[in-house]
Amino acid sequence: MEQRDREHAALVARLSADADYDSYEEFYKDEEREGDDTYIGEVVDGELQWEIRCLPNGEIAAFATAWTDEQAHLVYRGVPIGGPGSMNGAGGGRALLPAFVPVLIVVLGRAASADDAHACIARAANLDAIRTALG
Repeated sequence: MEQRDREHAALVARLSADADYDSYEEFYKDEEREGDDTYIGEVVDGELQWEIRCLPNGEIAAFATAWTDEQAHLVYRGVPIGGPGSMNGAGGGRALLPAFVPVLIVVLGRAASADDAHACIARAANLDAIRTALG
């Protein structure tokens, strides 16, 4: 494993430890979370961009959606024959590509409605500020 890959794996492990969930399956085991959620907004926090959603049970949760800087998260990945990074399209190999965004979910608090949540977090600059705003 390349040094870059080891460093990235360590970063993802730290991010996962800070998240409440690192699996959709585990998060949605609570049946009150199932159903249509409402998009509230997006926020950048550290290495990740997060989508904020209001769940049917009133919880406000953040879902990791993208790296803030893909170039800072390049890892070596296998590529299929003829795929990007293969030499002359003649064979598979390894290429330096953006790492997949890990499944990370953070429960930030509760709100009476999506509108209330939106009003609370409108000026929040990161996840901690949203958590504070939701009180």
